[in-house]
Amino acid sequence: MLTIDWQERLDALAYPPTHDYCVASMTPRGVLAQRAQIVRSFADRCSRRDAALEVGFNKGFFLHLFGRRFRFVDGCEPWREYFDLIDSMRNDCAWPNIRRLHSGSFLDMPAPANDEPYDFIFLGNCMHYLFKEAGSYSFMRKLGERCRGTILIEGFTSLDGDDAYMIGSRTKWPDELQRGFNDDAFHAAIAPWFRLIETQPSPTGPARRFMYLERVHNANGARL
Repeated sequence: MLTIDWQERLDALAYPPTHDYCVASMTPRGVLAQRAQIVRSFADRCSRRDAALEVGFNKGFFLHLFGRRFRFVDGCEPWREYFDLIDSMRNDCAWPNIRRLHSGSFLDMPAPANDEPYDFIFLGNCMHYLFKEAGSYSFMRKLGERCRGTILIEGFTSLDGDDAYMIGSRTKWPDELQRGFNDDAFHAAIAPWFRLIETQPSPTGPARRFMYLERVHNANGARL
């Protein structure tokens, strides 16, 4: 299929506006260009680059970016139309090192065949969906079990800000779910598995940020 056909199909999916890029050159545009610069800088910190995972790969740009930096890249995407498009597109365009894509949520994504943990995991503005699906931050355990290196989370940990999603969720989420989605609960959930190393603002909105987490190890260097 001609590249222009992929571009047209990609652009036809107007949402979200933070995933705009040129297929022919794989050049990010607009907000994605700003996001990509930050994500690339964190991914490049990895001392070990065997395997990476993207949770919620959406329009696929970061799968391609990670494929040029890691030996293997896996991904999961719950929206079927996005999964089908990117699964076909990455084969036709010969994206490097994409090993396995899962159609569905991270919560039901099987472990790799060799059960090898990931060196880098990226969640781009999707953690609130995982929380809503799980009903808590309990999915942090699965992230911990799948990671031996670092995790980069872009998003937010409460609904207190003026982000459009936060405002809408304060009227749509059940009260109990809203109460459980807060900064203290997030830090308590990551504590057994990860250490928060750094945060910086996300260009997707003033209430969102990047959170860079390092896997906690015991005194012998083994994963907990």
